[in-house]
Order: sequence, then structure tokens, then C-alpha cells
Amino acid sequence: MKKAIDDPVMFGLESPDDVLATAEHFYNEWYNGGLSQFFSNWFPGDAQLVPEALVIIGAPEAASVVRSAIALMGPSSEWQNQGHAALIEYQTHPLAAPLWDLSGKIDSDRLWKLIEDYELKLNEAEDDPGSEDKP
Repeated sequence: MKKAIDDPVMFGLESPDDVLATAEHFYNEWYNGGLSQFFSNWFPGDAQLVPEALVIIGAPEAASVVRSAIALMGPSSEWQNQGHAALIEYQTHPLAAPLWDLSGKIDSDRLWKLIEDYELKLNEAEDDPGSEDKP
């Protein structure tokens, strides 16, 4: 059993760079092992930021899927343990199939394209400090 740490956070949404980092890290975690792995490896405080980050980059559908997964997970203090159990006991854990089904509702290509587009806008805004067109 994984030991949960008292609600630390590694990410934030204070700046466009923070939003990008949150979205990219979510994508990589989800793409590698689905929502079970995401919950297993992320602190609950960070996981709760993901839907908002996805909305900011233009992915409200993916945000909705993550919100649905959060609703399945029960108390946030158990997210890492439940996610880990669902990942390891993928054939028998009661959350494994629902999380896998939800994982399949995220369009990988679309989400990655939205992340790339957001990063491009961010880079363009940094290249033109006077630009009003910031993400």
C-alpha cells in the first residue's frame, strides 16, 4: 500500500506556464497508464487542478472525464491508494474497469494537439512581450 503524504502539491495554475506543466504532466501520466496510474502517482491537491487546467487549454471534454473519475474515487485521502490498487489489481479491483472506461473517453490526439497549440501561443506571447494575445 502506498503511503499518502498530507496533501502536498507540485503544480499550480497561477501562470500560463503552470497550466501548461499541469496539462502536459497529466497527459503523460494518463497516456502511459490511464486514470488509475494518474491517481496512483499524483497528489490529490494536484489531481484536483487538472480539470481546470484542461478547460484553460481548450479541452473541456477531457476535463469532464477527469471530473467524472474524481467523483468515482471517494475521499481524496484515498486516491493514491485506490489508484494504485486499481492499477495493480486491474482484473479484480472495483475501480479498475470504470477508470479504464473513462480513460478511453479522452481523445489522445486531440488533447495533445490542444496542449501543443497552447504551448505555441504561450511561446508566441513570450516572444512578443507587448502582445495582447496571451493564453
